[in-house]
Amino acid sequence: MARLMMLSIASLTLLALAGCQPSATPYVGDWKGSRVYQIQPGDNALLAKHIAEVKLTVYSNGTFKLYDGGLTAEGRLDVDSDGSAKLRILTMLSVRSDMDESKFPKVTKEGDKLVYRNGLIDSKEAELTKVSATDSSLRP
Repeated sequence: MARLMMLSIASLTLLALAGCQPSATPYVGDWKGSRVYQIQPGDNALLAKHIAEVKLTVYSNGTFKLYDGGLTAEGRLDVDSDGSAKLRILTMLSVRSDMDESKFPKVTKEGDKLVYRNGLIDSKEAELTKVSATDSSLRP
């Protein structure tokens, strides 16, 4: 009986702690945007546009797919207590990543947009606009 009581208390404690985690819900969906670069004479405008492009899909289970400047990545969204989030990259170009945590991209929800900052590629921000909602059951 005492063992059953301890198990019940432990289960309730775990459920309570799980409920304290900030949710990925505000970030769920397909987001798209780009960095603004000044194109110089002689630059390849198509390549510059491709490098500036950012696409982010966040699923309700907290995972994401990212396309940033020609690179693809997948991982887990870690939402901080202040509501900002870190994109914890687990694979990049389909290869397991051991990227330093200080280099993980960050997103902040501002109104109906996301501000995306990538410490790895460059320091320019990209403003992302939601293009559609996403259901985690559709995740490939």
